[in-house]
Amino acid sequence: MTADAPVNPDKPAEESTLSFLLAQAVQAGLVDRVRLLLEHGAEASGRDNRYTHRTYVSNAVLSGHGDVLDLLVAHGAPRPDLSMKDRFRMAIVRGDAGEAKRLLSEHAGLSRQPGLLVQLAQTNRLDAVRLLLDLGADPNAMAMNGRGALHEAAWAGHREMIEILMDRGARLDVRSGAHGGTPVGYAHHAGRSELSDFLLERSRDVFDLVAFGWTERLVSVLEEEPRLVERIRNDGATLMAAAKETGNVAIIEILERYRAK
Repeated sequence: MTADAPVNPDKPAEESTLSFLLAQAVQAGLVDRVRLLLEHGAEASGRDNRYTHRTYVSNAVLSGHGDVLDLLVAHGAPRPDLSMKDRFRMAIVRGDAGEAKRLLSEHAGLSRQPGLLVQLAQTNRLDAVRLLLDLGADPNAMAMNGRGALHEAAWAGHREMIEILMDRGARLDVRSGAHGGTPVGYAHHAGRSELSDFLLERSRDVFDLVAFGWTERLVSVLEEEPRLVERIRNDGATLMAAAKETGNVAIIEILERYRAK
């Protein structure tokens, strides 16, 4: 394959295959792949024309991939001026706790970068997520796409990441701004039934427990948290409709019983 071979043969002027591959590798922080592509003719100073429409350098900086940035610069891309936020992201991604803490001591609030936490959860950067949470990141914060770290981890099927986030306070009843779904719903729609069950065993979200027919868990949660009974009274019609859709008679009886209390 030549450096200028088109990713779409029907539109040869649109984008080269190497450019497309480099854009994805930069976003994901795949250092070895970035190096290989650059060594075979990919243009370091180019841009992602398909998704972000930013330069590769900008995407490396925004993703915190300092090693990728260094490779791009070494192959001819201009080195950007880095803000303190940029340097903090790079310190987190490479696991440099000392540098991250030093920057945070100079600028309180650097850890409040929801997009960074969500990105790290999506790409399963376990140590980086631990470090960012240690430094005060909110495990329930939402990124610009309306999803939280737990939503992305559930969609991607990262069980250990999910456990880390939940241990640090990530909640299963937080609904995304994108589709109004919980992490349970994201795991389910991704076809990850075992992971969905794992989350339902720990969920306190009445809607999810009703929709998925988790009878015993629903009763247990309602007995432990009487405040949730009020939710059944307030949202009874919606919950009942969800229960009837599943045809789960036991769930319907539970809702009727608690609505009458």
